[in-house]
Amino acid sequence: MKKILSLIASTCIISSVFALNPAREYEITPKDVDLKFEEVTIPTEDGAKLFGWYFPAVSKKSSYKIIIISDDGDGNMADQIEMASKFLTLGFHVLTYDYRGYGKSSDFDVKKKFFIHTQFEKDLQGALKFVRSTYPKIAKVSFYGQGIGAGLSICVGANDLKVRYVIADSPYTYFDEMSKTLSAAGEDVMFPMAYDKIKMEPKYNLESETDLDKLNAKLLYIVGAKDPVYNPKMIKAMHKLRPARTTVYVVKNANKSNTFSSDKEAYYNQLKTFLQ
Repeated sequence: MKKILSLIASTCIISSVFALNPAREYEITPKDVDLKFEEVTIPTEDGAKLFGWYFPAVSKKSSYKIIIISDDGDGNMADQIEMASKFLTLGFHVLTYDYRGYGKSSDFDVKKKFFIHTQFEKDLQGALKFVRSTYPKIAKVSFYGQGIGAGLSICVGANDLKVRYVIADSPYTYFDEMSKTLSAAGEDVMFPMAYDKIKMEPKYNLESETDLDKLNAKLLYIVGAKDPVYNPKMIKAMHKLRPARTTVYVVKNANKSNTFSSDKEAYYNQLKTFLQ
């Protein structure tokens, strides 16, 4: 009986990790925690309008670097306020944004059984273009993402010579592998059927021979040692694709949901060391 209950609990945990779960309401805003920010509207190439928060760097010196944060598809960008504050402390300007169908961004029919929508890649591309056109003096752009946001950050960041750093917390690798892993866990998740592998799947992006010598960004993979799906074995295989530019941080006794919260000080120090 205990084994059955354990299996049910494990399945529920995995389901919560992979469901696209958009939230329109913000539980908190930067104003609630006394962070200086401005509301921005980000256009995409296909006509969507994304809602975002721009946080100016708190450093007294002029900062020429910005980091774009992409969420994991569960909730909205309000979940990233604490993480934004960490990058502000490290001297970065920060942009958070909501995918279409999330927060105050354009309406979009988010399918909750989907692992990801291909349109989200256009959203991150829109955020990148917005930063460069709106803040031209901020020349050094980096990415931070969690879950699907981590995978998108790798794909977009690795294809842009001007992106400096990509920090990917619990990134997916490629859809076939994720589908098999989730099916084995009894999870019914739908994946895109028509898409550009280079734009959407980190593994194929980093394997691409045409772009093999074009990767300029440094990569930091973060993974929980106890995560049943985004596991260290998977991430270490990704590391082998570009070992010279990749660092792996395995968080002890953690899974995808608590890589940061399990030891915030250690996580912050890892970011600080990588970004120096």
